[in-house]
Amino acid sequence: MNWTTLGLNGPAPLTFQAASAQGPGTNLPSQIEDNANAISSTFTKILFQPDRTKAAENGTQILYDHALANCGLRNQTFDLTNTSSQNLTIAYYYPNGSQIMDTNSNGKPDVTLGVNNYTTIIAQLAIPGTLPTGTVDTTRITATPALDPNASKTVTDTTATGALALNPPS
Repeated sequence: MNWTTLGLNGPAPLTFQAASAQGPGTNLPSQIEDNANAISSTFTKILFQPDRTKAAENGTQILYDHALANCGLRNQTFDLTNTSSQNLTIAYYYPNGSQIMDTNSNGKPDVTLGVNNYTTIIAQLAIPGTLPTGTVDTTRITATPALDPNASKTVTDTTATGALALNPPS
């Protein structure tokens, strides 16, 4: 069936209802059983996790690692944006140490992933030496897929700062 037959211009997500017949299915529609919720062929499905909590000494940098996976049906470019309650400077890196850059010229660093592909995003937060002891920063990092901005996912990194920070093993 052509997309135009469905009133669509091109490939697009579909939502449809599935049902099955009870018995041999010779007496339809009375044997129809509605046994499935709406099924979607949405192109975009992403995984971005986990939330993290750490402590850091003032005047240092702290690293948070997050898994970003494209579980959708098309290659996808994800823009990375963030907010920091203490206005901390944030840079993004791949595990090999190369910085994640803005490759699509929209002013936001981005990552492109193939179907069923993933990477680790390292967020490097710079902790100023001037923060009052006991300051807590909440940083939210959002991965927004270019093909479906409504499918964005956010992780939260919480950092307690001070003159000395201890991170006992978990």
